[in-house]
Amino acid sequence: MADSDQIAKPAKAPGAAGPGHNSGKDEPVIWERWTKKRTFVRALEGTYGELVHELFSQPRVYHSTDLKWKGGPQNFGKKVINPGSAKVAQCIETHIDCFAPGGYGQRHGHMNSAVFYVLKGKGYDVHDRRRIDWEAGDALIVENSCVHQHLNDDPNEEAIVLVAKAKPQIIMHLAAESHVDRSIDGPGEFIKTNVTGTFALLSGGSSAGSLAVYNTCDNSLVSLSSPSIPTPPSFLKMVPAGNVTLSSSITPIPLQTTGLDLFFGIDDTGIDIIATNTSQDTSFATLCPLTVTLAQTTANTTFSPVHLNINQGAFHAINFFLSPDATQAYIVTTDQGVLVYNFNSASVSRIQLLNNAAPVAADITVDGTLLYVAGSDGLLHQLNTVLGVDLFQTSFVPLPNSPNDFCFTGEDCHLNLVAVKP
Repeated sequence: MADSDQIAKPAKAPGAAGPGHNSGKDEPVIWERWTKKRTFVRALEGTYGELVHELFSQPRVYHSTDLKWKGGPQNFGKKVINPGSAKVAQCIETHIDCFAPGGYGQRHGHMNSAVFYVLKGKGYDVHDRRRIDWEAGDALIVENSCVHQHLNDDPNEEAIVLVAKAKPQIIMHLAAESHVDRSIDGPGEFIKTNVTGTFALLSGGSSAGSLAVYNTCDNSLVSLSSPSIPTPPSFLKMVPAGNVTLSSSITPIPLQTTGLDLFFGIDDTGIDIIATNTSQDTSFATLCPLTVTLAQTTANTTFSPVHLNINQGAFHAINFFLSPDATQAYIVTTDQGVLVYNFNSASVSRIQLLNNAAPVAADITVDGTLLYVAGSDGLLHQLNTVLGVDLFQTSFVPLPNSPNDFCFTGEDCHLNLVAVKP
């Protein structure tokens, strides 16, 4: 590398941009690869003579000093040769990366192999969770499909590398490239979601106990008849089986745990508990669709869904929530306030809104201690589920001369949607 190509030493602070990296200028930090239309395979069009002339007229020397650094503050880059910017090469791509002291690049992967030569500095790579150290003068190979990351572990000096990659002559689908790390961290769930698919339990229809399984991998719909449920649930929530301990009164015989999923539903008289087992061809000869059935007990009998009549008469639920340990259900109704059902004691309590307001919408905090309910009185009610009381009420007054339509009518503001940030 010529002296004119050298990059001035950056600031000493880890991760900070240094002189020569467009620092000190009012320039936006832009990663061109994410914002610009990219050329993966360049078309070769024209007569043979035209193409030969075009090829031989291309420059053979490309000066990196003619290019600006982009990116930062951890990782800066210059794209030197690629099919989109240099017609001299169709199947090769080169760029220069500079990592600030203590800086690193994004964890990523690509289907083409790559070689990078360390011009300056020292650091290490992580290839499929394996650490590989490098320093100036080393050449490093990144094989196809390897999930990798480049890191500069020198707190005082930058690291500069020259990267060369083979480009494909076929079109590749890279829509999920940013998710490759998830396929390493959770391969089972990755295959389940992207290959075998997932399923949804649907409720509805006019017949009692109308349930169906919807497979996302092939859009198939399979009936899951359940005559033990008097009416189809108005709401369904799935809870991981590991988070639920059903009492012996509900499941006198333990359930088989393989592929076990639990669903809690609410109808107009109580709570429905539905358990399913998901099985798959272990030979992987058939990946789709999944086979979803009503759960089996350890005695190899079918566990029919359970309907728990909470003995509060008929009510109109607008939403319901489960406590984090799934021991209590909070049923938000328009006519009976918030009904609290305890699965362990089979008891029911009630949290009534101040002013005898009727709930309009609701959401709950992650820890399940606070329930925020929009009331028919125009107030936001904060219910404490531990104490079982309506603790605080918040009003939203009109905003005179406000360009925001929210509460700008001169009338009382009536909430109809509540969402709690986790």
